[in-house]
Amino acid sequence: IRHVVRDVCGDYRWEVMKRYQKGLLTDEMAGFNAYFATDTPKLNSETKETYLTIRGSDGIRIENFNDWVENDGNFALTNSYIPQAKLANEALVSKIDEIKKQAPNAKLNIAGHSLGSIVSAQSVAKFYHDHPSDLDKIGKVVLFDGPDVTKSLKGMGLSDKEIKKIGEKVTYYVSPFDMISMLNRTEPYEKQFGHVNVIVPVHFTTTFDPKISTHDFGEFQIDAMAIL
Repeated sequence: IRHVVRDVCGDYRWEVMKRYQKGLLTDEMAGFNAYFATDTPKLNSETKETYLTIRGSDGIRIENFNDWVENDGNFALTNSYIPQAKLANEALVSKIDEIKKQAPNAKLNIAGHSLGSIVSAQSVAKFYHDHPSDLDKIGKVVLFDGPDVTKSLKGMGLSDKEIKKIGEKVTYYVSPFDMISMLNRTEPYEKQFGHVNVIVPVHFTTTFDPKISTHDFGEFQIDAMAIL
C-alpha cells in the first residue's frame, strides 16, 4: 500500500506501508495464527472431527516482538491471560458456534506447541468458563513443550473445580531438558493442569542449543514411563 506523507521539511513523498492480514484465525500485528481443518471436504452433517492448530513463537527478531514480549515474556513474568489467547478464544467461540449449526455430531480438537500451548490452554479454559454447557463440543487438546498454566487460569477467574474439569481434556508432552516445558512445573505432575507426559529429546540437548534445540518438535521420543 502506498500513500503520500509530508516530511519535516514540508516536502511530499510516497511511503510504502505493509499490509497486515487480520481475520478470525490470523492477526499478523498481534502475532496470532491458527489453522482450522475438518475430516470432510466441507463442514456438514457428515463431519465427525474438526481441528484447530495454533502456531507457537516464530524466531526471535523485531518482526516477532509480540510473540516474545507481549505473549511469551508477559506469561513468564506475570502468569497473565495473554493477548494471543484472547484472540484464540474469539476464534474458538466462533468455530464452536459454526460446528453446532453445521456439524452437530462433530467435536473440535485443539493442538499447540510452545507459545501455542499457552494460547490453546488459556483459550479452551476461558471457553469452558464462559460456556460450560458446550464442553462436549471440545474433543482432545494436545499440547507440546509448554509450561503449566494453572496460576494463569486461577488469575483468569477459574475455580479449582473448573481447572480440573477442563484439564481432563488436555494432554501435555514435555521435555525435562527444555526450560519452556519446565516453566511453572514445581508441583508433582499429577497436580498440574492436564495429563502430563514426559518426553526425552533424541539428542539430549538444551533449549538454546545452537545446532539442535530440545524444544524443536522433531526432537520428541516417548519416555518409557509415558502413558499414551
